[in-house]
Parts: sequence; structure tokens; C-alpha cells
Amino acid sequence: MFATVLRGQVSHEDWTHLEQQYQLMLKSVPHELVESFLMQDHTHPTQWLIITIWKSENDYVTARKEKKTEACEDLFCAAGSVPERSFHHIKRGYFRV
Repeated sequence: MFATVLRGQVSHEDWTHLEQQYQLMLKSVPHELVESFLMQDHTHPTQWLIITIWKSENDYVTARKEKKTEACEDLFCAAGSVPERSFHHIKRGYFRV
């Protein structure tokens, strides 16, 4: 699997809007997207992350070429932030059912 982490600074007055728009975005996600999380840093609450888990790096690359990954970036931009994205190969994992 493959993960992307989108990180941005969001001012307090935009938190609710970011959360609401993220929830709306989840109604139409690419089929290749396995999981997605909107996270707020506990120590630095203006730091927000969107972590997405993809079936494979190829699936992410295809979704990006088809502009299916821009919705998350747009969320941060609408909240007045210029996000940074990082990429990660998932080597091991644990999931409790």
C-alpha cells in the first residue's frame, strides 16, 4: 500500500469549515482510495493533516493524473493554507477488527 500525507496550517476560524468540507468530499472518493483521515495536531492545533491510504503507488499516480487527488489540496487552499504533500510506502501495518 501507499500513503500520502498532506500537511497545512489552518487558522482557528477555518477549522469548522475544513471539517465540513472534508466530510462532503468523502461522498465521492476514488475507488482506489482505501482510507482517509483528517487529523489535527494535539500540540500545535493549527497544524492539520489529511492522510490517505491507497491500494498501490500506481493507483495514486493514476488518480493524480486524472486530477482526483486535488480535492484535498483544494480544502487546504480554501482554508487559507498552502499544503505540502509527502509520500510513504507502507511496509507493515496492524488493524484491529
